Amino acid sequence: MRKGILPRLIAALIAVSLMVSCSKSEKSVEDCLGELSYDSSVSAMVYEEVEGEDGAKGIQYRRVTDVDSLKKQEEITILFYFYNPTRSDLAGVTAGVEDLAQTLDGQLLVVAVDTMQERELVTYYCVEGIPGFVLSRGGKIVSSFDGQERVSWTMSDVVDWVENYGFVPDMSLLE
Repeated sequence: MRKGILPRLIAALIAVSLMVSCSKSEKSVEDCLGELSYDSSVSAMVYEEVEGEDGAKGIQYRRVTDVDSLKKQEEITILFYFYNPTRSDLAGVTAGVEDLAQTLDGQLLVVAVDTMQERELVTYYCVEGIPGFVLSRGGKIVSSFDGQERVSWTMSDVVDWVENYGFVPDMSLLE
């Protein structure tokens, strides 16, 4: 009888340890984000309280510390914004993306990606033009908005594109 119990006990312990290790490897969105960083090659634009501003909120750039885990997230859709830091003409676009991140707080996470340093992400998401936008969930592309494919476009076109996927900006957050 002892011979039958020991193998079952060992099998049960192995099964429990596998379940625990699997759950530990799955990170939440917050676990993938680090300190404030305005020079990171991959940063999440997070709408949160600004330290020292008496409760005022604004967009803060948080370093993405685990890109692979973040891209696999199922709990939230991610809007990747692909930009080139050497293009000064994108400054206005980036400001518009920050406003979009603020108005979509809680609906999706906006992540800025420096295409000069993050070639692997550019390739993974099939980005061909800069600026580029990709909606992603669970590591899969939901939709892409390639600025280079259009003769002309504005941030309003990007907002319309995002709204087509059910994300409605709360403009009162800009007040």
